[in-house]
Amino acid sequence: AMEKQDPSFNVSRKTNKNWSTMIALDKVGDQLDPSVLYSFSLIPFAVAGAVNGDKGPGSAKWFCQLGFGTEKKFHTVDELKAYLKVVDKTIPYVREQEMPGVSSGNLINFVSDEELEKAIHRKCFHIAKSIQCSKSLNSIADASR
Repeated sequence: AMEKQDPSFNVSRKTNKNWSTMIALDKVGDQLDPSVLYSFSLIPFAVAGAVNGDKGPGSAKWFCQLGFGTEKKFHTVDELKAYLKVVDKTIPYVREQEMPGVSSGNLINFVSDEELEKAIHRKCFHIAKSIQCSKSLNSIADASR
């Protein structure tokens, strides 16, 4: 719409090859030490974090966002488990004495079989679309005054 109102206003759209799906780290409850997040520096990317748990801000529900270069569909729990075992091998080595409870090869241990079953039915979302405008809306508003 802005392109029709102002001929100098241009919009460019880009799409990158980034897709993701989420899994809940449901076996850890709200007891996971936040320092475990350092172990998720992966390629392909994985982002771990938490949202408020059932008891509000004092509790947590942990999750992991797994990234892919294309749309990914896991057809069986065993297929997803095999992928997570590969991911575990890419987690940077963390010495147990530096971060108790955090070590390479433990992502699969944070996820129940029930959650893995749910995860194979989740849609993998395309997350890398961007729009860039040649002007900000503020500059357009200022020019019209």
